[in-house]
Amino acid sequence: MNLQLPVSSWFLSLPKNIDSIIFAIMGFIALWLSFRYNGVGISPDSVEYASIARNFRDHMVLNDLSAQPVVNFPCLYPSFIAAVLILTGADPFIAAPLINAFLFFVVIYLSGELTYRATNDRLCKWVILVTVLLSGVLLQVYTMLWSETLFIMFVLLFFQIYQNYKVKSSFRNLIILAIVTAMASITRYAGITLIATGLLMIFIDPNLDKRKKRNHFICFGFLASSLLITNLIRNYLLINSFTGWRDHSYISVTENISHYGSTLLSWLMLPGDTYYLTLGIGCLVLASALTILLCTAILKNNQQPGFLVILAFLLIYSLFIILMASIRQFEQIDDRLLSPLYVPLAIILVSGLYSTNRNKKSKKIIYALIISFALYINYNQYQDYVDWHNLASEYGIPGFTNLYWQHSDMAIFLRSNKIGKFNNIPFYSNWNEPVYFFSGKNCKLIPHFFSADQKNTFYNSKDFYLFWFDHLNNVDQAKLISLEDIKKIKKLTKILQLSDGSIYLCSQ
Repeated sequence: MNLQLPVSSWFLSLPKNIDSIIFAIMGFIALWLSFRYNGVGISPDSVEYASIARNFRDHMVLNDLSAQPVVNFPCLYPSFIAAVLILTGADPFIAAPLINAFLFFVVIYLSGELTYRATNDRLCKWVILVTVLLSGVLLQVYTMLWSETLFIMFVLLFFQIYQNYKVKSSFRNLIILAIVTAMASITRYAGITLIATGLLMIFIDPNLDKRKKRNHFICFGFLASSLLITNLIRNYLLINSFTGWRDHSYISVTENISHYGSTLLSWLMLPGDTYYLTLGIGCLVLASALTILLCTAILKNNQQPGFLVILAFLLIYSLFIILMASIRQFEQIDDRLLSPLYVPLAIILVSGLYSTNRNKKSKKIIYALIISFALYINYNQYQDYVDWHNLASEYGIPGFTNLYWQHSDMAIFLRSNKIGKFNNIPFYSNWNEPVYFFSGKNCKLIPHFFSADQKNTFYNSKDFYLFWFDHLNNVDQAKLISLEDIKKIKKLTKILQLSDGSIYLCSQ
């Protein structure tokens, strides 16, 4: 997918890329078959995306299931889902399997091409293609309705287009690179790391004279950040917040580096998961990436742009996630948060090993190491892949479509015609995503415990229905006001008692 080539030249290059196409087709089919277990996986974030897409189709506004402007997420992914909905008429939950399978196809194809451009070696390319195809990390992401599915594709496109830009440092390719970066930055806020990566690579590029470097730096910075800045200004004008409300983090930087190292260790299928080991692995990866980049900048030896841009992104994205997780409270650093690093890390390891070969004897040793690495990683990945399919076939893909929710009394009631009687007054819940997913009706979340504004608005509300889930996890429940708090202010009349929750009519 060399975007610098004319269409006719690209078609002529297809026979050389037939291996990437074959593996990409295999990935498409494998992922498509995964969806036979109750369709795409649906998490609370997935419900948010789908509700935004439906509201955009129906009312041309980017509001979520609470009928509030979306600010916790950037605009592009729900807009992308909305565009599919408008053009095809297919609901996001129905269209998601085909969308995800296509995006996974592109990710596998780009992974092979990036590896070949970094190594010019078919064996290395095949190692990466198999590793990506069998990746449990990417399987977890691409079986869910998540924005990471689109963001990872943009990350790999960024690498590909940057290498095209490096060939001649043309202004045309710089514009294309900036456009892709801008789109990534409003797919996930972490896309700001691609803006930083692009600026860094232009800054340290030894082949650009001062005038051209300055012009390209300013042009890329302005264009690449334009959509993100527009999105943030829109958010602030709507709710006086750039990215929505979040608690302060109680996890230290060192703990987050340890979680980071633990995740990378699990990707490499290596034993041991003690605090100091994972902290050491995390520090080693960060220090190694930083050292190589600094040496490259000082020595002005930017002869491997494909390898260096991937390494720069790995470092910047890693530092961003660790820093943000130490400042703001969100989910612990895990496979999902770091999934955009999976393909870059695999390419760095394989191409880094390959580039150390100097003679025929060492070449054989390096090939043996690469093959051994591939066999070890992919054998274990295949075992995990089989285990995942076995669990999915028995319980369904994790989320609101799995076996638990199929038998949930609350979900059965929300899916039934009886919910039609609850039309006249608003819905509130301590877990509003499943209410929306199963009933299709807008539902607001009860206030956070520390938010005075939210509590005042809630307590001043007139009559509403309250859907109370008993099995919400303790961490999420602790952030919200309790049922006892509500009873002190509101008159609660229990309408229905179910095995996993209750429904109340709340009045003044």
